[in-house]
Amino acid sequence: MLVTILILVIIISLLIGMYFTYIGAFKIQMAYNELNSNSIIAFDKITSRIKGAARVAEQATINSIEYTTDYDTLILELPSIDEDQNIIFGAYDYFVIYRDPADNTLLKFDIEPDTGSSRQSGARLVSEYVDEIIFNFNNIDYTAVNKIETILVTKQDAGRTEQVIIMQNTTKIRNK
Repeated sequence: MLVTILILVIIISLLIGMYFTYIGAFKIQMAYNELNSNSIIAFDKITSRIKGAARVAEQATINSIEYTTDYDTLILELPSIDEDQNIIFGAYDYFVIYRDPADNTLLKFDIEPDTGSSRQSGARLVSEYVDEIIFNFNNIDYTAVNKIETILVTKQDAGRTEQVIIMQNTTKIRNK
């Protein structure tokens, strides 16, 4: 009888250990999936905005906030578009990509559209879990920049491990 109880206790202990190992692995995989999806979506949005830009702006006031382009903030001048997605000649929307100063793990976009533009004004959350965003330019004169290297590092804790995704790309401004 004692041997049976001992064997049962061992089996139950093994099952509990397997269960907690499975839960830990599941949490790690879920964190990785969320982080990966979040990073891909953010990187795609950044790349598409760079491709559609007319130029890089050194400074701009967007929705009453002053921004300056540097290694972790990017201001783009985008051709304004009407409701039919046609470019409005001579009109530009200002678009900034920045880390939220209140919570620097958040990457945000803010848009200041021209009066005739169909783009919606305001800030939008692009990505969570941002550890680092870096913009490198192929020219020190922002008006002459036609290629931008973007490095996005996202990081998330998953139990006892930390998931990290690093994405890097050089994007050409098509309208240059």
